[in-house]
Amino acid sequence: MEANTDQVFCAPRCLTRCRGRAASGADIAPSYAEAWAGLAHVYSHEYVEDFNAKPDSLGRALLAAQRAVKLDPASPRAHMMLGKVQFFMHDIDAFVPAAKRAVALNPNNADILAWYGVLWTYGHWADPVTQARGVEAMKRAIAMSPIYPSWYHLPIAWTYYANGDYPAASAEAKKVDMPDYFWTHQLLAAIYGAMGRQDDARAPVAKLLELYPAFPQEVRQIWKKWNVPDFVIDKVTKDLRRAGMDIPERESSKHVAATSNE
Repeated sequence: MEANTDQVFCAPRCLTRCRGRAASGADIAPSYAEAWAGLAHVYSHEYVEDFNAKPDSLGRALLAAQRAVKLDPASPRAHMMLGKVQFFMHDIDAFVPAAKRAVALNPNNADILAWYGVLWTYGHWADPVTQARGVEAMKRAIAMSPIYPSWYHLPIAWTYYANGDYPAASAEAKKVDMPDYFWTHQLLAAIYGAMGRQDDARAPVAKLLELYPAFPQEVRQIWKKWNVPDFVIDKVTKDLRRAGMDIPERESSKHVAATSNE
């Protein structure tokens, strides 16, 4: 019942297909917790990536995840998907125990550990010590999997980038083999922008805009979905501008600039 997570991340047509299969699985086996956990995963990703979203994606995802946990309280995937939905509903206090419970139920499940890691990393950016647990979880997920989805490298690379370790961020970013996923090119563009490598930034900027034409107008709301604080978003937008992308200033920045010029 698990979808290919690289595909769910980056391809609308794959998400639509996965949604149909997950819904069919829940209909065929309504008492099977894993089917409802899979449905929660796909419904929540409708919201996260804005792929073929139907009304109230997170509301439907929450109901599916809650049903999964009720059907099988010992299912790590059910608890992880409940935590994932709570994360994107911006309820970090609820996400934390659900995610911890998922890992405790099966600490050797790389997929569970990776979802814990990516959400924990983005949800705790304001506290580097706490955030480091998420990065460590991602590295453990990679170490225990001979073959793993390449998105596992994304939160590690973004953390290196945010900490100013651009060579490490660049090396990690190049391990992401998802050429049709806009986050891949956003990451490279931001790193090259931060390093002042405008020539290298041209290709990822162009590909990012090809994949997501409205990205410059929507970059802040994209990051806000992931509970990322403004100071990180400000850095990303600054470095994307340095990379050559025309990103509008947020309204509060315009107001501050206008006030300082009076």
